[in-house]
Amino acid sequence: MMRLAIVLRFYMNVVGLGNDIVQTSRIARLALGRLGPRFARRVLHPIHELPRYTADERGVRLLASTWAAKEAMFKSLSAQEQTKCVFKNWYRCTDQGRRTIRDDDYMKRHPSEDFLLTISHDGEYTTAVVLRLQSSH
Repeated sequence: MMRLAIVLRFYMNVVGLGNDIVQTSRIARLALGRLGPRFARRVLHPIHELPRYTADERGVRLLASTWAAKEAMFKSLSAQEQTKCVFKNWYRCTDQGRRTIRDDDYMKRHPSEDFLLTISHDGEYTTAVVLRLQSSH
């Protein structure tokens, strides 16, 4: 842990932190209801996430974790960037073993930024934390 703190201190500046908690049953009501496919298209990235969506418990888990991740990411943005944020443009990925969340257009405008992501599932709840970092070099 100390090594990570040293690396972050010398190479990255924390410019935002966001977290979110989602009640999975609430997402299930949306996902498994009549408007489920519409909700999925609104939230999930059309290439990286939507093809994995199914209208079942697996799909509920995907939507709950994606919603929590994107809400946490949104909270890590500045007020100005929040006005430009479109949820379905962001997607979760693994970059060099690190879980991240990204929007290709945002990353072009802010190439020195990175969004680290962690997601946890505990019974009825899904939580996500996003750490928004900026390179100091």
